[in-house]
Amino acid sequence: MKPDTCHCCKPPTGGTPVAVNNRPGLAAIAYRVGTFAHFRQAMFQGISRSAALRDLSTRRSDDYAITILELWAAVADILTFYQERIANEAFLRTARGRDAVLRMARMIGYELAPGSAATALLSFTADKGQQVRVPVGLRMQSVPEQDEKPQKYETLEALTVCHWLNEQRLFAAPVGINPLAKGSTAAYLAAGEEGLRLAENLIAGDRVLLFDPARLEPLEELVVKELVPEHEHMRLRWSKPLQGAHWDMNTRGFKLVRSLRLFGYNVPPSYPKANMSSGIIQTWKIQNIGTGSPGTDNFAIAGANVLYLDRVYDDLKVGTRLLLADGTTQQKLLTVTAVDQDDTTLGSVTDTVTRVTVTPSFAQIDDRRQAVVYELTGPPLTFWGFTYPDTIVSATVYIPGHRIDPQTIAIARPIAKNAYGDGYTLKLADIETGRRAIVKDQSEEPLAARLNRVEITGNEIVCGVTPDDAQTVYLLGLDPDTARTVATLCSASLATFPTLASTAPALAVTIGGLGPRTVTLSGTLNSVDSAAASLATALQGADTDPLFAEATVIALDDRLVVLAGDWEAAVAFSKTAAAETTLVELGLDREQVQTLTGLRSGELDPVPPYTEVPPQLAVSIGPLESKTIDLDATAATLAGIAADLQAKLNVADIAPFFKYARVVVIADSLLVFPGPIGAIH
Repeated sequence: MKPDTCHCCKPPTGGTPVAVNNRPGLAAIAYRVGTFAHFRQAMFQGISRSAALRDLSTRRSDDYAITILELWAAVADILTFYQERIANEAFLRTARGRDAVLRMARMIGYELAPGSAATALLSFTADKGQQVRVPVGLRMQSVPEQDEKPQKYETLEALTVCHWLNEQRLFAAPVGINPLAKGSTAAYLAAGEEGLRLAENLIAGDRVLLFDPARLEPLEELVVKELVPEHEHMRLRWSKPLQGAHWDMNTRGFKLVRSLRLFGYNVPPSYPKANMSSGIIQTWKIQNIGTGSPGTDNFAIAGANVLYLDRVYDDLKVGTRLLLADGTTQQKLLTVTAVDQDDTTLGSVTDTVTRVTVTPSFAQIDDRRQAVVYELTGPPLTFWGFTYPDTIVSATVYIPGHRIDPQTIAIARPIAKNAYGDGYTLKLADIETGRRAIVKDQSEEPLAARLNRVEITGNEIVCGVTPDDAQTVYLLGLDPDTARTVATLCSASLATFPTLASTAPALAVTIGGLGPRTVTLSGTLNSVDSAAASLATALQGADTDPLFAEATVIALDDRLVVLAGDWEAAVAFSKTAAAETTLVELGLDREQVQTLTGLRSGELDPVPPYTEVPPQLAVSIGPLESKTIDLDATAATLAGIAADLQAKLNVADIAPFFKYARVVVIADSLLVFPGPIGAIH
């Protein structure tokens, strides 16, 4: 007999039954008493034990008797295979068939849900200006790819398809930033129409000059790389990162035309000067030109309103803005009021140069060689102190837009040629809460979201309690039930206070339904404070009605803020025939005024003492997260509380809403304004 060399049919042990041992936690259990090899071996062993078959010595498969035994071994192998499968289906962990799981679940009274057809998320769009109702059961089919069949679907719920929801970019809540921080290479221009007006004056390659007259920091010159419209804003990119570490939202910025120098900046510091005696030149001496003491032989220039430039400039115009930077004591923003030519002398040099008369006057220049005059053009640049995070991690998302009224907003306005195009105008009442929408980004699968709440937010101030102080907000009358939002009239910036052309400046004023009343300003008007005091006196004397008699005017961040006597009536100014220029000069004409909203507390007379130490408020402004404000428990007067609250708001967050917030006292109440005053949000 030829030996079996492959051993494929040899069992690892003897015959059957095979011992079965299953440990807990297996994904499949063993339940077979043997396999083909085990059963074959067992029957071969039975041949040796049988007297009738003992003489059968062959074990080759080509023998008929052995073939019959192997066929029965195969039958036994199949039967034990199915027996093991049945045993596995008797346990939840090892079951593979749905019917087995279903039957075991029924033993404890649980019924599986019936099968359902495939479902998919469908996105509907509508033509602009249209709104379509999609009914339940609307049939549609997919567009098949090559060698595929179309898939048919039916809608499971009704839906109103709105054109404004076709495709909108969503953002996380904006966060405050310093748009002119050191190292930054881009900044958003001011929001809204103001930003577009600024962008209209700029193109790639323009130079921009940054300066801060209050701190006399070194000037910085930037070059515009490009202007890019981004979600209703204009983004200004610089050709290189900002170098100054001191710039912020208060920094002044203008488009730079060129740099000019003052006459005498390049005159030698000494020259030979003749000594005269009886008309005969006897000797010469070296005359030094000094500094610090204005005179013919001195580089210093006395404070005045006239500048002699280093040469003749035929293209300088009246109204041009000039920045005088003397390098040590002043950075003065001037306006040219007259231009001519004149002869001037310094040391041994005499020349005919351009002479400019400016306003306001500048202080003494100790050394004209260090002074530079920068010719500026266009409106001052202002920036938006926010940005949108790259990642949305909250269930609340935002769409930038322009609020038309408390219930209406315009969104998705495209920007072309520095002007807004037509976007979508929405009313809150038309937005269906509870509806579903598909949200997706560039990397993730579409997500089905539901609109739970929709609201319009801007820079509204809301004060509330904190976990440690539930009393202070009520003591200060700033709780939502007591405090009221008020709208005031805000003038244009009067940082450079104008010289009023009229000797009797006057305005026509309408408050609510009263007016117009003509009010004449009196006294010396040379600052915002003096103008505010004079205008308040004039308004209060213009009519006995409380709207006028109790009207208030305050100076706030170089602007005039006007409130009607009832805090609610609208205030409007117009020009008078006797003083037509006053309206524009004070920035109160319709093109320059803005509506400034603030939060008015309840009346605080007497001033209530704090009951918590430290007293706290939770303050949120617009979409910004609520901040906990720790107040000074020793502040006992209304003015002290206002100053303390303003100081604490200003350091609560870098966002302009907080950093430049203002708190004033008017008629025994606190009036809180989000910052910056006069900015469009």
